Amino acid sequence: MPNISIIFNYFIQFRVKCDMRLILNTPRFMISARSVLVLLLIAIAGVVHAEIISINPDRDNTLYERDAGELSNGSGPSLFFGQTGENANFVLRRALMRFDLSSIPPGSVIQNVSLAITVDLVPPEATGFDATLHRVMSDWGESSSFAPGAGGGGAAAATGDVTWIHTFFDDQFWTTPGGDFVSAASGSTALSNDTTEFVFVSQPGLVADVQAWVNQPSANFGWMLLGEEDNPANARRIGSRENSATPPVLTIEFERGPDLPEARAVPVMPTWSVGLLAGLMLLTAWYGLKLRTRSMRR
Repeated sequence: MPNISIIFNYFIQFRVKCDMRLILNTPRFMISARSVLVLLLIAIAGVVHAEIISINPDRDNTLYERDAGELSNGSGPSLFFGQTGENANFVLRRALMRFDLSSIPPGSVIQNVSLAITVDLVPPEATGFDATLHRVMSDWGESSSFAPGAGGGGAAAATGDVTWIHTFFDDQFWTTPGGDFVSAASGSTALSNDTTEFVFVSQPGLVADVQAWVNQPSANFGWMLLGEEDNPANARRIGSRENSATPPVLTIEFERGPDLPEARAVPVMPTWSVGLLAGLMLLTAWYGLKLRTRSMRR
């Protein structure tokens, strides 16, 4: 966003190189520096626009329900959520994902947030349900574990991996097994029994989460993705960040906040602002000279 205070300072210091009264000294028509400044600010107000970025997670993982907390899938190409079937003892899977928001300048205002995930594996008798995103309250890790095959069974957790009971295997723990997250969902979307892309469209909770993380990056622990946890054999598999074909994609629309003064050593007017200001000054000077010439002929 253009820094209006800089433009104002340039204008006041230059003052169109005259007091305006010298140019327009006729009682029929008087243009003040304030009037020209108002016109300039009106023109500037119309150019503010939102920016859009799309990013993949900077870490993700799956929580495999096990009392011992020995399973993870830190570097695998898939994430899992929902309840498994009889072959896996009807246990739960929960997906974690976090996004690096450092490309959004501090002070920015978040306007819209959407998350796209791609389901690439469903059970034979899959039914639809609402998937939900929940803000995670504790930091967690992704390490080198890699689940073999389809990935649903997990792999031995590596040091630093998140598990059902660990935030970082094997000596840091969740307060509650299964993860520390806000019970109220930040967003939801309906999943069918198809293998396709699904999108969490922008919702107030998602916008609020991203805004909070931009304002306080140290509190950004990402989201927990939950499926239907009371319906056996209805879990889902989606691509993880390591899956180059179908990773989760977070799209954020935001408006930049004002530049921080300390981040700019020398104030510089935007090029378009210089041209606009120069044009206004030339127009004012030309019209004033025209009026003055008419007055002298009388």
